[in-house]
Amino acid sequence: MSVWAVIPLKSPQSAKSRLSGVLDTQQRVQLFYALARRVIEAALHTPGIEGVTVVTANDAVVEFSINLGAQCLRLERDRGTAGACLDALEKLPERCLDRVLFIAGDIPLISSNALAPLVALSDRSPIVAIAGDRRQIGTNVLLCAPGGIIPLCFGDDSFAQHVSAGARLGIATHIVESAALSLDIDEPEDLREWQRRLDEGGQPMDAELRDLLTPREEAVTP
Repeated sequence: MSVWAVIPLKSPQSAKSRLSGVLDTQQRVQLFYALARRVIEAALHTPGIEGVTVVTANDAVVEFSINLGAQCLRLERDRGTAGACLDALEKLPERCLDRVLFIAGDIPLISSNALAPLVALSDRSPIVAIAGDRRQIGTNVLLCAPGGIIPLCFGDDSFAQHVSAGARLGIATHIVESAALSLDIDEPEDLREWQRRLDEGGQPMDAELRDLLTPREEAVTP
């Protein structure tokens, strides 16, 4: 059976507020869309992912996501990441809920190859698989098979809470170590780490990213 990907996205105008000291509002919006595009396209091109639903309360994000080929669940208001994911579990067709992959919308190094190990684990249902952030505090990607197998929480301490929920309920719980999935962009330090990994890997920098990193280097580099 296939996996259904759920990607919760906030309003671009309110996203990435912790970067306000190094990026202005227009740049933060640009960053929001750059990251969201990477995540949506990676999910759409991952073998074993049957469909991708973006959950959002923002009309511009709905249009953006549909143009990329994703489906959308339009919320009346922004309920935060956990609330958006819970809405998805309540409103998606039942056939989509056997294996659900919740993916944060701000993972710059995400790829189909990085998502593949979590998709592969879905065949072991019932199961929970977690790819945390690089500090193993937050949850960047969460596989739940079936979708509502554990309570969902995102943000600070969500990694530990998801792990403990699986253990408490006696569900096979796997921690997926992934350098590509571990980096999310919340703080100026995360921008520096993104640049460092790009430099280290010799990856070309696209124009979209170059425009963002130029002001960041001026404002953040000690």
